[in-house]
Amino acid sequence: MVGNEGIANNLTVTATITGDQKDFYEVVTLPDPIGPGTTGEIVVAFDPDKEIGDFNATLVIESNDAAVPVVRVDLFARVPQGS
Repeated sequence: MVGNEGIANNLTVTATITGDQKDFYEVVTLPDPIGPGTTGEIVVAFDPDKEIGDFNATLVIESNDAAVPVVRVDLFARVPQGS
């Protein structure tokens, strides 16, 4: 969830995935501009493509928020052998 704690302007966000294993992750949906006092959802999908092991990447969320224009979220998935 991404929230807009402001009182006047819409929050516009974009999201990308970075890191060596970014290809296993995908940003599926981004919220429309988020009005003041409301929230929106960023949906990320993971597909191990028959691989096993640990998968790390970073979700980078950029916005028009003057105070915090960039937020990084660590992504982690583990696919055990035999899955």
